[in-house]
Amino acid sequence: MRAPVGFETSTGWSRPAPSGSGLPKAPRVEHRQPPAPGTPCGVPPSRTGRLPAPAGVRGAGAATARRTTGPAARPLPFPCVPFPFIRPSRPSVLSVLSVPFRDSDHGMTPAPDATTSPAAPLRVTAPGPRQRRLPVHQGPPPAVARIDTAGVSSPVMELRTLRYFVAVAEELHFGRAAARLHMSQPPLSRAIKQLESGLGTPLLRRSAAGVTLTPAGATLLTEARTLLARADRIRVRVAAAAGTAVLTVGLLGDSTDRGAQRLAAAYRLRHPDVEVRIRETDLTDPTCGLRAGLVDVALTRAPFDETGLTVHKLRADPVGAVLRADDPLARRDHLELADLAARRWFRFPDGTDPLWLSYWNGGEPREGPVVRGVQECVQAVLWNGTVGMAPLGHELSGELAVVPLTDMEPSLVVAAWNEGDANPLIRPFVRLATAAYRH
Repeated sequence: MRAPVGFETSTGWSRPAPSGSGLPKAPRVEHRQPPAPGTPCGVPPSRTGRLPAPAGVRGAGAATARRTTGPAARPLPFPCVPFPFIRPSRPSVLSVLSVPFRDSDHGMTPAPDATTSPAAPLRVTAPGPRQRRLPVHQGPPPAVARIDTAGVSSPVMELRTLRYFVAVAEELHFGRAAARLHMSQPPLSRAIKQLESGLGTPLLRRSAAGVTLTPAGATLLTEARTLLARADRIRVRVAAAAGTAVLTVGLLGDSTDRGAQRLAAAYRLRHPDVEVRIRETDLTDPTCGLRAGLVDVALTRAPFDETGLTVHKLRADPVGAVLRADDPLARRDHLELADLAARRWFRFPDGTDPLWLSYWNGGEPREGPVVRGVQECVQAVLWNGTVGMAPLGHELSGELAVVPLTDMEPSLVVAAWNEGDANPLIRPFVRLATAAYRH
Protein backbone atom coordinates (compact mmCIF):
# COMPACT_ATOMS: atom_id res chain seq x y z
CA MET A 1 0.00 0.00 0.00
CA ARG A 2 1.36 3.41 -0.93
CA ALA A 3 1.79 5.98 1.75
CA PRO A 4 -0.40 9.11 1.57
CA VAL A 5 0.91 11.91 -0.55
CA GLY A 6 1.33 15.41 0.80
CA PHE A 7 2.99 18.71 0.02
CA GLU A 8 5.65 20.17 2.28
CA THR A 9 5.52 23.99 2.33
CA SER A 10 6.87 26.93 4.29
CA THR A 11 3.71 26.97 6.43
CA GLY A 12 3.58 23.24 7.21
CA TRP A 13 2.16 20.05 5.73
CA SER A 14 -0.81 19.94 3.39
CA ARG A 15 -2.37 16.48 3.25
CA PRO A 16 -5.22 15.27 1.04
CA ALA A 17 -8.70 14.99 2.48
CA PRO A 18 -9.96 11.47 3.20
CA SER A 19 -11.32 9.63 0.21
CA GLY A 20 -14.98 10.07 -0.31
CA SER A 21 -15.38 12.99 2.02
CA GLY A 22 -16.33 15.33 -0.76
CA LEU A 23 -14.15 18.00 0.74
CA PRO A 24 -11.28 19.67 -1.03
CA LYS A 25 -7.79 19.38 0.33
CA ALA A 26 -7.47 21.54 3.43
CA PRO A 27 -4.17 22.62 4.84
CA ARG A 28 -2.87 21.31 8.14
CA VAL A 29 -0.31 23.45 9.96
CA GLU A 30 2.21 21.93 12.32
CA HIS A 31 4.25 24.00 14.77
CA ARG A 32 7.96 23.34 14.58
CA GLN A 33 11.03 24.19 16.68
CA PRO A 34 13.19 27.20 15.69
CA PRO A 35 15.81 26.51 13.01
CA ALA A 36 19.39 25.86 13.92
CA PRO A 37 21.82 28.71 13.15
CA GLY A 38 22.84 28.77 9.53
CA THR A 39 19.77 26.85 8.32
CA PRO A 40 17.79 28.48 5.47
CA CYS A 41 14.08 28.93 6.04
CA GLY A 42 13.22 26.37 3.36
CA VAL A 43 14.18 23.00 2.00
CA PRO A 44 17.91 22.39 1.37
CA PRO A 45 18.73 22.63 -2.32
CA SER A 46 19.93 19.04 -2.48
CA ARG A 47 16.53 17.79 -1.37
CA THR A 48 14.29 20.14 -3.34
CA GLY A 49 12.54 19.40 -6.58
CA ARG A 50 10.16 21.26 -8.84
CA LEU A 51 6.65 19.80 -8.81
CA PRO A 52 3.55 20.81 -10.69
CA ALA A 53 1.77 23.61 -8.89
CA PRO A 54 -1.55 22.75 -7.21
CA ALA A 55 -4.75 23.72 -8.88
CA GLY A 56 -5.45 27.40 -8.98
CA VAL A 57 -1.83 28.56 -9.13
CA ARG A 58 -0.67 30.24 -12.31
CA GLY A 59 2.36 32.13 -13.47
CA ALA A 60 6.10 31.94 -13.02
CA GLY A 61 5.75 32.42 -9.27
CA ALA A 62 4.28 28.97 -8.68
CA ALA A 63 5.36 27.42 -5.41
CA THR A 64 8.18 24.96 -5.05
CA ALA A 65 7.26 21.92 -2.99
CA ARG A 66 8.62 18.45 -2.28
CA ARG A 67 6.65 15.28 -2.70
CA THR A 68 7.29 12.95 0.18
CA THR A 69 6.06 9.38 0.42
CA GLY A 70 6.52 6.48 2.77
CA PRO A 71 9.33 6.25 5.25
CA ALA A 72 11.49 8.71 3.29
CA ALA A 73 9.28 11.56 4.47
CA ARG A 74 11.05 13.79 6.99
CA PRO A 75 10.03 17.00 8.79
CA LEU A 76 11.29 20.27 7.45
CA PRO A 77 14.41 21.72 9.17
CA PHE A 78 12.74 25.12 9.64
CA PRO A 79 9.77 26.47 11.62
CA CYS A 80 6.49 26.79 9.80
CA VAL A 81 4.68 30.07 10.41
CA PRO A 82 1.61 29.07 12.48
CA PHE A 83 -1.82 30.20 11.34
CA PRO A 84 -2.62 33.08 11.23
CA PHE A 85 0.59 34.80 12.30
CA ILE A 86 2.53 35.86 9.23
CA ARG A 87 4.96 38.76 9.27
CA PRO A 88 4.27 41.07 6.33
CA SER A 89 7.82 42.50 6.51
CA ARG A 90 9.32 39.07 5.67
CA PRO A 91 7.06 37.13 3.24
CA SER A 92 7.25 33.35 3.40
CA VAL A 93 8.58 31.35 0.50
CA LEU A 94 5.19 29.69 0.21
CA SER A 95 2.03 30.55 2.16
CA VAL A 96 -0.90 28.14 2.24
CA LEU A 97 -3.99 29.78 3.66
CA SER A 98 -7.63 28.85 3.61
CA VAL A 99 -8.91 32.42 4.01
CA PRO A 100 -7.95 35.71 2.38
CA PHE A 101 -5.94 38.18 4.51
CA ARG A 102 -5.18 41.87 4.46
CA ASP A 103 -2.48 44.00 6.01
CA SER A 104 -3.04 45.87 9.28
CA ASP A 105 -0.96 47.83 11.71
CA HIS A 106 -0.22 44.76 13.78
CA GLY A 107 0.30 42.04 11.18
CA MET A 108 -2.05 40.08 8.91
CA THR A 109 -5.74 39.88 9.89
CA PRO A 110 -8.64 38.05 8.23
CA ALA A 111 -10.74 40.09 5.85
CA PRO A 112 -14.27 40.88 7.04
CA ASP A 113 -15.87 38.69 4.38
CA ALA A 114 -13.57 35.75 4.91
CA THR A 115 -14.92 32.37 5.90
CA THR A 116 -13.30 29.70 7.95
CA SER A 117 -15.54 26.94 6.64
CA PRO A 118 -13.72 23.73 5.63
CA ALA A 119 -15.39 24.04 2.27
CA ALA A 120 -13.60 27.27 1.49
CA PRO A 121 -11.37 26.98 -1.59
CA LEU A 122 -7.71 26.29 -0.99
CA ARG A 123 -5.53 29.23 -1.91
CA VAL A 124 -1.83 28.84 -2.49
CA THR A 125 0.08 32.12 -2.62
CA ALA A 126 3.62 32.24 -3.98
CA PRO A 127 6.03 35.15 -3.98
CA GLY A 128 6.14 37.24 -7.09
CA PRO A 129 9.29 37.67 -9.19
CA ARG A 130 10.15 40.98 -7.44
CA GLN A 131 9.59 39.82 -3.88
CA ARG A 132 12.61 39.46 -1.60
CA ARG A 133 13.93 36.05 -0.71
CA LEU A 134 13.96 35.26 2.99
CA PRO A 135 17.57 35.57 4.18
CA VAL A 136 19.43 32.67 5.71
CA HIS A 137 18.87 32.44 9.46
CA GLN A 138 22.16 33.13 11.29
CA GLY A 139 21.14 32.62 14.91
CA PRO A 140 18.50 33.64 17.43
CA PRO A 141 16.53 36.84 16.83
CA PRO A 142 18.42 39.95 17.97
CA ALA A 143 17.45 41.31 21.37
CA VAL A 144 15.71 44.63 21.53
CA ALA A 145 18.23 47.33 22.43
CA ARG A 146 17.56 49.17 25.66
CA ILE A 147 18.17 52.90 25.74
CA ASP A 148 19.27 54.48 29.00
CA THR A 149 17.01 57.49 28.80
CA ALA A 150 17.91 58.58 32.32
CA GLY A 151 21.59 58.85 31.44
CA VAL A 152 20.81 60.67 28.19
CA SER A 153 18.35 63.18 29.55
CA SER A 154 20.33 64.34 32.58
CA PRO A 155 23.62 63.38 34.22
CA VAL A 156 23.22 61.63 37.55
CA MET A 157 25.69 62.93 40.14
CA GLU A 158 25.96 60.86 43.27
CA LEU A 159 27.22 62.36 46.51
CA ARG A 160 30.09 59.89 46.46
CA THR A 161 31.20 61.07 43.02
CA LEU A 162 31.07 64.68 44.20
CA ARG A 163 33.23 63.76 47.19
CA TYR A 164 35.74 62.22 44.81
CA PHE A 165 35.80 65.39 42.75
CA VAL A 166 36.20 67.65 45.79
CA ALA A 167 39.16 65.57 46.97
CA VAL A 168 40.89 65.82 43.58
CA ALA A 169 40.09 69.52 43.27
CA GLU A 170 41.49 70.28 46.73
CA GLU A 171 44.61 68.12 46.40
CA LEU A 172 45.16 68.91 42.69
CA HIS A 173 46.77 65.48 42.48
CA PHE A 174 45.07 62.15 41.74
CA GLY A 175 47.53 60.13 43.80
CA ARG A 176 47.12 62.23 46.95
CA ALA A 177 43.35 62.37 46.47
CA ALA A 178 43.19 58.57 46.15
CA ALA A 179 45.21 58.17 49.36
CA ARG A 180 42.92 60.63 51.10
CA LEU A 181 39.85 58.68 49.96
CA HIS A 182 41.43 55.31 50.87
CA MET A 183 41.11 53.96 47.34
CA SER A 184 43.34 53.22 44.36
CA GLN A 185 43.90 55.77 41.62
CA PRO A 186 42.37 54.02 38.53
CA PRO A 187 38.76 53.90 39.81
CA LEU A 188 39.09 57.50 40.98
CA SER A 189 40.23 58.60 37.50
CA ARG A 190 37.36 56.68 35.90
CA ALA A 191 34.82 58.29 38.23
CA ILE A 192 36.05 61.80 37.35
CA LYS A 193 35.99 61.03 33.62
CA GLN A 194 32.42 59.74 33.91
CA LEU A 195 31.44 62.89 35.77
CA GLU A 196 32.97 65.05 33.03
CA SER A 197 31.23 62.98 30.38
CA GLY A 198 27.88 63.30 32.13
CA LEU A 199 28.23 67.07 32.47
CA GLY A 200 29.52 67.41 28.92
CA THR A 201 32.50 69.58 29.83
CA PRO A 202 36.04 69.09 31.18
CA LEU A 203 36.44 69.89 34.86
CA LEU A 204 40.20 69.41 35.20
CA ARG A 205 43.22 70.23 33.05
CA ARG A 206 45.68 67.36 33.18
CA SER A 207 49.30 67.98 32.23
CA ALA A 208 52.80 66.89 33.15
CA ALA A 209 52.99 69.85 35.54
CA GLY A 210 49.95 68.68 37.49
CA VAL A 211 46.19 69.15 37.67
CA THR A 212 44.35 72.47 37.54
CA LEU A 213 40.67 73.38 37.59
CA THR A 214 38.81 74.65 34.55
CA PRO A 215 36.24 77.44 35.05
CA ALA A 216 33.52 74.79 35.05
CA GLY A 217 35.48 72.76 37.59
CA ALA A 218 35.88 75.76 39.90
CA THR A 219 32.12 76.35 39.75
CA LEU A 220 31.37 72.70 40.48
CA LEU A 221 33.80 72.72 43.43
CA THR A 222 31.91 75.59 45.07
CA GLU A 223 28.52 73.99 44.44
CA ALA A 224 29.69 70.53 45.50
CA ARG A 225 31.04 71.81 48.81
CA THR A 226 27.71 73.49 49.52
CA LEU A 227 25.74 70.38 48.58
CA LEU A 228 27.91 68.03 50.65
CA ALA A 229 27.71 70.33 53.67
CA ARG A 230 23.94 70.34 53.30
CA ALA A 231 23.88 66.55 53.18
CA ASP A 232 26.00 66.41 56.34
CA ARG A 233 23.62 68.75 58.15
CA ILE A 234 20.70 66.54 57.16
CA ARG A 235 22.37 63.51 58.73
CA VAL A 236 23.17 65.39 61.92
CA ARG A 237 19.68 66.84 62.26
CA VAL A 238 18.10 63.44 61.74
CA ALA A 239 20.37 62.04 64.46
CA ALA A 240 19.41 64.93 66.75
CA ALA A 241 15.73 64.31 66.12
CA ALA A 242 16.28 60.65 66.99
CA GLY A 243 17.95 61.63 70.26
CA THR A 244 21.36 60.21 69.30
CA ALA A 245 23.26 63.45 68.57
CA VAL A 246 26.18 62.76 70.92
CA LEU A 247 29.73 62.43 69.57
CA THR A 248 32.67 61.34 71.72
CA VAL A 249 36.04 62.55 70.40
CA GLY A 250 39.39 61.23 71.60
CA LEU A 251 42.41 63.57 71.72
CA LEU A 252 45.99 62.40 72.13
CA GLY A 253 47.14 64.78 74.87
CA ASP A 254 47.47 67.49 72.24
CA SER A 255 44.48 69.72 72.79
CA THR A 256 46.60 72.86 72.25
CA ASP A 257 46.91 72.08 68.53
CA ARG A 258 45.58 75.05 66.56
CA GLY A 259 43.91 72.69 64.12
CA ALA A 260 41.84 71.21 66.94
CA GLN A 261 40.88 74.69 68.10
CA ARG A 262 39.71 75.70 64.61
CA LEU A 263 37.78 72.44 64.30
CA ALA A 264 35.95 73.05 67.58
CA ALA A 265 34.82 76.49 66.44
CA ALA A 266 33.71 75.30 62.99
CA TYR A 267 31.86 72.27 64.30
CA ARG A 268 30.01 74.26 66.94
CA LEU A 269 28.93 76.77 64.30
CA ARG A 270 27.83 74.12 61.82
CA HIS A 271 26.22 71.61 64.18
CA PRO A 272 25.00 73.40 67.31
CA ASP A 273 22.56 70.57 68.15
CA VAL A 274 25.31 67.97 68.62
CA GLU A 275 26.78 67.36 72.04
CA VAL A 276 30.54 66.74 71.75
CA ARG A 277 32.31 64.90 74.55
CA ILE A 278 36.13 65.02 74.73
CA ARG A 279 38.26 62.22 76.11
CA GLU A 280 41.97 63.04 76.33
CA THR A 281 44.34 60.08 76.53
CA ASP A 282 48.05 59.69 77.26
CA LEU A 283 50.84 58.72 74.86
CA THR A 284 50.57 55.00 75.54
CA ASP A 285 47.40 54.53 73.39
CA PRO A 286 47.59 56.29 70.02
CA THR A 287 44.04 55.11 69.17
CA CYS A 288 42.60 57.10 72.10
CA GLY A 289 40.35 54.26 73.23
CA LEU A 290 38.86 53.35 69.83
CA ARG A 291 39.45 49.63 70.21
CA ALA A 292 37.91 49.66 73.67
CA GLY A 293 34.81 51.49 72.36
CA LEU A 294 35.45 54.52 74.56
CA VAL A 295 35.28 57.08 71.72
CA ASP A 296 33.55 57.42 68.35
CA VAL A 297 36.39 59.15 66.53
CA ALA A 298 39.99 59.99 67.46
CA LEU A 299 42.20 62.94 66.52
CA THR A 300 45.62 61.42 66.91
CA ARG A 301 48.97 60.78 65.25
CA ALA A 302 50.30 57.87 63.21
CA PRO A 303 51.85 55.36 62.91
CA PHE A 304 50.03 52.62 64.81
CA ASP A 305 48.35 49.31 64.08
CA GLU A 306 45.38 50.17 61.85
CA THR A 307 43.73 46.74 61.92
CA GLY A 308 39.96 47.20 62.11
CA LEU A 309 40.22 50.99 61.85
CA THR A 310 39.66 53.58 59.16
CA VAL A 311 42.40 56.22 59.19
CA HIS A 312 42.15 59.56 57.38
CA LYS A 313 45.18 61.79 57.00
CA LEU A 314 44.69 65.42 58.07
CA ARG A 315 48.18 66.92 58.08
CA ALA A 316 51.89 66.06 58.07
CA ASP A 317 54.17 67.79 60.62
CA PRO A 318 57.98 67.76 60.53
CA VAL A 319 59.56 66.55 63.75
CA GLY A 320 62.41 67.91 65.88
CA ALA A 321 64.43 66.90 68.92
CA VAL A 322 63.44 68.56 72.20
CA LEU A 323 66.52 69.65 74.20
CA ARG A 324 67.32 71.91 77.07
CA ALA A 325 68.05 75.44 75.87
CA ASP A 326 71.58 75.27 77.32
CA ASP A 327 72.38 71.98 75.53
CA PRO A 328 75.29 72.39 73.05
CA LEU A 329 73.22 70.69 70.31
CA ALA A 330 70.39 73.19 70.80
CA ARG A 331 72.39 75.87 68.97
CA ARG A 332 72.53 73.89 65.72
CA ASP A 333 70.22 74.59 62.81
CA HIS A 334 69.34 70.94 62.30
CA LEU A 335 70.29 67.50 63.51
CA GLU A 336 70.34 63.91 62.37
CA LEU A 337 69.39 60.88 64.38
CA ALA A 338 73.02 59.78 64.47
CA ASP A 339 73.90 62.97 66.40
CA LEU A 340 71.67 61.73 69.25
CA ALA A 341 72.78 58.11 69.33
CA ALA A 342 74.77 58.45 72.61
CA ARG A 343 72.06 60.41 74.44
CA ARG A 344 69.37 59.15 76.78
CA TRP A 345 65.85 59.19 75.37
CA PHE A 346 62.40 58.97 76.86
CA ARG A 347 60.67 55.58 76.64
CA PHE A 348 57.07 54.37 76.62
CA PRO A 349 55.82 51.59 78.94
CA ASP A 350 55.88 47.95 77.90
CA GLY A 351 52.83 46.92 75.88
CA THR A 352 52.73 50.14 73.88
CA ASP A 353 51.96 49.74 70.15
CA PRO A 354 55.27 48.62 68.56
CA LEU A 355 54.90 50.86 65.50
CA TRP A 356 54.19 53.86 67.69
CA LEU A 357 57.10 53.10 70.03
CA SER A 358 59.61 52.56 67.22
CA TYR A 359 58.73 55.83 65.51
CA TRP A 360 59.20 58.08 68.55
CA ASN A 361 62.45 56.32 69.46
CA GLY A 362 63.94 56.93 66.04
CA GLY A 363 63.72 53.28 65.00
CA GLU A 364 66.25 52.15 67.66
CA PRO A 365 65.91 50.72 71.18
CA ARG A 366 66.61 53.50 73.70
CA GLU A 367 67.56 53.88 77.35
CA GLY A 368 65.96 56.51 79.56
CA PRO A 369 63.02 57.36 81.81
CA VAL A 370 59.55 55.91 81.11
CA VAL A 371 56.91 58.53 80.36
CA ARG A 372 53.17 58.35 79.66
CA GLY A 373 52.12 61.89 78.85
CA VAL A 374 53.35 65.02 77.12
CA GLN A 375 54.10 66.83 80.36
CA GLU A 376 56.07 63.89 81.71
CA CYS A 377 58.22 63.96 78.58
CA VAL A 378 58.84 67.71 78.95
CA GLN A 379 59.77 67.32 82.61
CA ALA A 380 62.17 64.48 81.80
CA VAL A 381 64.04 66.81 79.42
CA LEU A 382 64.16 69.64 81.94
CA TRP A 383 65.25 67.56 84.94
CA ASN A 384 67.40 64.86 83.34
CA GLY A 385 68.60 66.37 80.06
CA THR A 386 67.12 63.49 78.06
CA VAL A 387 66.14 63.76 74.41
CA GLY A 388 62.47 64.37 73.70
CA MET A 389 60.60 64.44 70.38
CA ALA A 390 57.92 66.86 69.27
CA PRO A 391 56.32 68.13 66.06
CA LEU A 392 57.70 71.48 64.94
CA GLY A 393 55.49 74.46 65.69
CA HIS A 394 54.39 73.41 69.15
CA GLU A 395 54.77 76.04 71.79
CA LEU A 396 57.26 75.11 74.54
CA SER A 397 58.66 76.95 77.51
CA GLY A 398 61.72 79.20 77.16
CA GLU A 399 63.92 76.62 78.88
CA LEU A 400 63.46 74.20 75.96
CA ALA A 401 64.48 74.22 72.30
CA VAL A 402 63.32 72.16 69.33
CA VAL A 403 65.90 71.40 66.62
CA PRO A 404 64.62 69.95 63.29
CA LEU A 405 65.60 66.37 62.42
CA THR A 406 66.34 66.06 58.72
CA ASP A 407 66.27 62.25 58.47
CA MET A 408 63.06 61.53 60.36
CA GLU A 409 59.73 61.00 58.65
CA PRO A 410 57.02 63.61 59.35
CA SER A 411 54.43 62.93 62.01
CA LEU A 412 50.98 62.42 60.48
CA VAL A 413 47.94 63.95 62.15
CA VAL A 414 45.00 61.64 61.42
CA ALA A 415 41.36 61.08 62.20
CA ALA A 416 40.54 57.46 62.99
CA TRP A 417 37.35 55.54 63.69
CA ASN A 418 36.26 51.93 63.84
CA GLU A 419 35.84 50.33 60.44
CA GLY A 420 32.18 49.91 59.49
CA ASP A 421 30.88 52.29 62.17
CA ALA A 422 27.53 53.60 60.86
CA ASN A 423 27.37 56.59 63.22
CA PRO A 424 26.04 59.43 60.97
CA LEU A 425 27.99 62.04 62.98
CA ILE A 426 31.46 60.70 62.20
CA ARG A 427 31.89 61.56 58.55
CA PRO A 428 30.63 65.17 58.82
CA PHE A 429 33.08 65.59 61.69
CA VAL A 430 35.98 64.21 59.64
CA ARG A 431 35.18 66.43 56.68
CA LEU A 432 35.24 69.53 58.87
CA ALA A 433 38.48 68.30 60.46
CA THR A 434 40.05 67.96 57.02
CA ALA A 435 39.40 71.63 56.30
CA ALA A 436 40.38 72.83 59.79
CA TYR A 437 43.73 71.04 59.87
CA ARG A 438 44.68 72.07 56.33
CA HIS A 439 45.29 75.73 57.29
